[in-house]
Amino acid sequence: MLKPTKSLKAILTIFMMWLVPGATAQKTADYESVSTAQGLSQGMVFDILQDKEGFIWVATKNGLNRYDGYNFKVFTNDPYNAHTLSSNTIIKLFEDSKGRIWAGTENAGLNIYHKENGKFYRIVHKLSDPGTLSGNGIRSIVEMPDGRILVAVADAGLNTVELTSDFFEKDAAPVIARLTLPNNTQVYGMGKDKNGNIWIGGMDRSVYRFDPLKNSFNQLNNAAFFNNGYLNSDGSKLINSNLFLSDGKEIYPLFDSSKSPAGNLLFNPREKLWEFHHREQYFYDIAKWEPGKPVKWNEELPADTSRLCYPFIIDRSGILWSGSVGYGLRKYNTTSSKFKAQTPGFSVRFIVPVTSDDVFTGDYAYGWRRLKNDIVETGAFNHIPSVTQIDNFIISKTGDYWIKSDNKGYFKYNPASGKLTHYPQINYYNGEGDKQPMLEDSRGNIWFPGLGGEITRLNTSTERIDSFSINTDATKPMLPKAICTALYEDKQGVIWIGTQEGFAKLIFAQGKNTTPQVKWFYNNSNTRNSLNYNHVSCLMDDPAAPENIYGSAPRVAD
Repeated sequence: MLKPTKSLKAILTIFMMWLVPGATAQKTADYESVSTAQGLSQGMVFDILQDKEGFIWVATKNGLNRYDGYNFKVFTNDPYNAHTLSSNTIIKLFEDSKGRIWAGTENAGLNIYHKENGKFYRIVHKLSDPGTLSGNGIRSIVEMPDGRILVAVADAGLNTVELTSDFFEKDAAPVIARLTLPNNTQVYGMGKDKNGNIWIGGMDRSVYRFDPLKNSFNQLNNAAFFNNGYLNSDGSKLINSNLFLSDGKEIYPLFDSSKSPAGNLLFNPREKLWEFHHREQYFYDIAKWEPGKPVKWNEELPADTSRLCYPFIIDRSGILWSGSVGYGLRKYNTTSSKFKAQTPGFSVRFIVPVTSDDVFTGDYAYGWRRLKNDIVETGAFNHIPSVTQIDNFIISKTGDYWIKSDNKGYFKYNPASGKLTHYPQINYYNGEGDKQPMLEDSRGNIWFPGLGGEITRLNTSTERIDSFSINTDATKPMLPKAICTALYEDKQGVIWIGTQEGFAKLIFAQGKNTTPQVKWFYNNSNTRNSLNYNHVSCLMDDPAAPENIYGSAPRVAD
């Protein structure tokens, strides 16, 4: 049985000290913004870490940043230098017992920063080598008592990583063993308690204690994982990947709370566990209790449209550093003041124009607003109550709305008549994976990407539906849940599809709706006449030479 490290009462008391408003004599201070204007490489912040030396490390969508309180040092990928970051999109940060910084990427494996020589050393997945990582999408990192590192990989289980004595001196390969949770369950999160026990939660809500000597998993019944969170007085919410474990009776922090103090509440998923929890707002609040009374489980958070920022840390001086979705860093002095109420922000991910004075904007959590004649309408799709969790939509030339619902699939909606048509025959991958674009081409076809390279095309005149796959390169097969990151038709009528692992050109027989020939473009470190980075987020024509296409890399001539 798990031995309590703290009593529930003590933990709740600590949380209440954070939550109760300060005395009336205290002044509420504004936050301080730290953004690209101060040298931060990009505003999309995925993780924050304070290392043993006091530096603040910031993982962003475009580079790794080290902040000394005055200046940023930015680390990025150089495709011609193997000792730089393997990718600019850093998802997870971790400092091991030797002070080494581990940077986990979205789709390019691990990077270890060697502070003495300023180099990065890469550990990546290789398709034909079982002695490498089982995947390149890093989700969680924990150090075991013997110094080995346990790494959770998106959709690909777990890995134990042991660095050899000559790893840094000779670029020697690490010793890696691949593991999977029982029933091949994907990892939701990991943490280590004060006694050194490693706990792993599965996406099926199971909780296991990991035995590093046997590389085995022992399930703890009636257990649950909760996320560390912070609730501001204005209702805005922060959350990070530090976890708490409940064994059904007590609650235990799975992180060193002396180095990373807890926030003021715990978050518990309402229905499904999520992979990118900074983009969701489905939680129960168990921090809203009164002293001396039982915890009110299943009490919902305030129903508001306030921003959910991810992540946050509270540093050793008591400063709260908050990341955000596009706004950079914010600093709050939690030791002397509480958060100041402010106008709720709205992090825009999609902009869908109707006319010059009428646009829709969508955020990361199914929130849609309509700005028409300078009047903001929240809940822009509330008039279609039968369609929920709207992930994306486009407006066709005929004025129809083509809507992607994460839980119900694809719909066509005519705003003039109010007619709603469901297309259940189009695979909507049931809400898995990240948001994907849709496209109406010059021939009136609507394009719907699936997962793993599956593409569906619907002819709006004939209602004919064709499906095919762009996963045609056997030397670089796409993962089953790989997504489409960009869809584009150039001025010549050619369709281009961007992914996280390069982009593809589709070549159709003249005037026919047949299965296309697929031509792929990738990074090749041996030649400069290739992509400098495989993750393609957008595509466009070269205005001076339409036969050339711009992507997230230098232009590529056909």
